[in-house]
Amino acid sequence: MRVKTPYIEALRKQQEDSHSTKESSEPSTSSDRDLSPKRMSDSYHKVVLPLAQDPWLSDNYLNANGHIRLGTLFMDLDALSGIIAYKHTGESVTTVTAAVDRITINHPLKELCDLELSGRVTYATGRSSMEISLQVARVPQTGSKVLKEDVLMTCAFTMVSLDPSTKKPINIPPLQINTEDERRLFKLGENNYNAKKELSKTTLRKQTPND
Repeated sequence: MRVKTPYIEALRKQQEDSHSTKESSEPSTSSDRDLSPKRMSDSYHKVVLPLAQDPWLSDNYLNANGHIRLGTLFMDLDALSGIIAYKHTGESVTTVTAAVDRITINHPLKELCDLELSGRVTYATGRSSMEISLQVARVPQTGSKVLKEDVLMTCAFTMVSLDPSTKKPINIPPLQINTEDERRLFKLGENNYNAKKELSKTTLRKQTPND
């Protein structure tokens, strides 16, 4: 399913509106917008970093030792998460990054190559939050899929959707689960959500430290 406005244009308009309007008590998101379930594939998106082809670009991603700067990579993953979230929520919704976790370095990069950044929404129940599973891998040969040994890193971004005017959480479409693999990914997100919920009960702001 395609949204009416490209993500970059929607983001630019959102930023302009945030500067020109103050927080309001009146929601700007339509109450009758489409919240029908969406497939994981609906939000799938990928981009390629041509590090091996563009030496000027690679300078921004490599440190003095020739290793990938993970901080720079995470900035790209955060932007990618915004695109994926936008494809899931549709227009007139502000989405912010709430957490990044389950960061796993699978196969450290030992030589310069083009990288493929990809991801999709893998957990959404219809409330305001969603989990986006992302991976960074070597760009596969044309017509081929990414091999397990070519996956550099995986991680999960938790995003929260807000009304642009009130800045309050709003509901988003839930996921429609169709395959066993999707059920596995959804379960991972559910477990992660429940673990965070339990952990929040024991924070120092809510519970006095003991010996």
